[in-house]
Amino acid sequence: MILLTLLACSPGEPTPPADVDLSFGAEVARLEIPPARALWVDNTRAFACTGEDGLHVIDLSDPIRPSSEESLALPCFDLGGETGRVHVAAGSMGLQVVHPGNLNILGGYESGTPFTALAVDPGERQLWLAGSDEESGALRVEGVVTYNAEHLDSNKQAELAAPAATAVAYDRVGVFVATEDGLLRVLGLNLDERAQLELPGVVGVGGLRAQDGLLWAALGQDGLALIDVSDLSAPTLLQHWADEPAWGLATLGDRLYLGRDEALAILDITQPESAQELGRAELSGALQPQGIYVVNGLAYSVDEVDGLFLVTSIQE
Repeated sequence: MILLTLLACSPGEPTPPADVDLSFGAEVARLEIPPARALWVDNTRAFACTGEDGLHVIDLSDPIRPSSEESLALPCFDLGGETGRVHVAAGSMGLQVVHPGNLNILGGYESGTPFTALAVDPGERQLWLAGSDEESGALRVEGVVTYNAEHLDSNKQAELAAPAATAVAYDRVGVFVATEDGLLRVLGLNLDERAQLELPGVVGVGGLRAQDGLLWAALGQDGLALIDVSDLSAPTLLQHWADEPAWGLATLGDRLYLGRDEALAILDITQPESAQELGRAELSGALQPQGIYVVNGLAYSVDEVDGLFLVTSIQE
């Protein structure tokens, strides 16, 4: 679950040449890759999660001509990054940390639980992991301190009577875990469970984003949901837009970037409960746009069905 998103600006952000069409919605580049569910961009590389097929690396040194570099033999189910590090939820290999420049493994953390979802707090050197414990059948959530990638330490743990996690989000007040049964588990920062909320659908991988006491949830074919989580003990469903599918999403300021069927929609969320669509860009062939990452006037996305990496101009 990376990103924002996993949504942060990196040093040396990729910038297209001045003569490229950067009008709103223009397709800057596309590349065929294995089906992917999560994405993170750092400097002149993009990293795509392709499940058991590994961590797929894309060269962005020329943003209008991206190319596949290699796939690391490292299972990848969700990812998130911070300067100088890519954190990978690597299933049975636990948490693995990759250097985005030389692609070396800097360190790892394993607890016997296959981790399949994560959320990163770069400013606090803290991340949150979730996975199903194969022995107990319980959902395990852990907080891991990341000051030293060679010596990762778990400082918080919890086991919940719940099925597998599909996505994790946090807002420095709480940790939010969406599970395969369509429930949202609301936890305090000590991972004490405060509440549960039934959602109108199942959140997809990377489809959960927390911002200013609100939680945005992409529910696939069941649309988009907005939840008030300002009171951890009483989460409240504020709005459910069921008119169109919602796959991956990202937030940046007062904008929500949402993967629709073969499209990227940009919403003004100044008034969250009455979010207004400002426009949409065509993502031809991307049936389930995921892993949306926005930086420097460009939106990066991957497709979980047929496998695509797309770069789209979102200059407003």
